Amino acid sequence: MLGERELEMRAFVVASLSALVADPDRFLEALGEHWPEKKPRGRPPRAATGDGSG
Repeated sequence: MLGERELEMRAFVVASLSALVADPDRFLEALGEHWPEKKPRGRPPRAATGDGSG
């Protein structure tokens, strides 16, 4: 996608980070609809075994 527009990935990342630093609220608001859902972190809870150990 960037290549089709003759843009480089590194330049895109630098420009994105610069925009974030310049105006974080506006940048994050624009990004909001594209933000992925939070994924659970850590180990999943152990299943109850019914023997009182879990």
